[in-house]
Amino acid sequence: MQSQKKMRRFGQLFAGLGLGLAFFALGGADDEKPKFTVKEVMEKAHKGKTSLAKKATDGKATKEDLAQLLEYYQAMALQKPEKGDLGDWKKRNDALVLSTQEMIDGKKAGLAAYKKAVDCKACHTLHKGD
Repeated sequence: MQSQKKMRRFGQLFAGLGLGLAFFALGGADDEKPKFTVKEVMEKAHKGKTSLAKKATDGKATKEDLAQLLEYYQAMALQKPEKGDLGDWKKRNDALVLSTQEMIDGKKAGLAAYKKAVDCKACHTLHKGD
């Protein structure tokens, strides 16, 4: 009887510790600071005729190029737009992240999805400040 009580208490302690760690981990995710600002992502990934985005849309990006693009887009997705609907911002960033990951994974649909997702004018019209 005594050992059953100890086992139950141990189980409760273990469960409580697990919950505490889960809340700590989830709470930390909200405070995550992006590695790159949106401006840095635009300059590093999209600016110029030889940009990573141009290489990707031309189907000439290496796995390393695509991995760097993915890192940029993941950082951008953690931020809020200068203007416009946050839901639309999230949808557009999710499309960039997903299509880039599909290209990394060698999925044929990834390139077409990326070309559709990387619509600079539409995104800037809705989300870039003046």
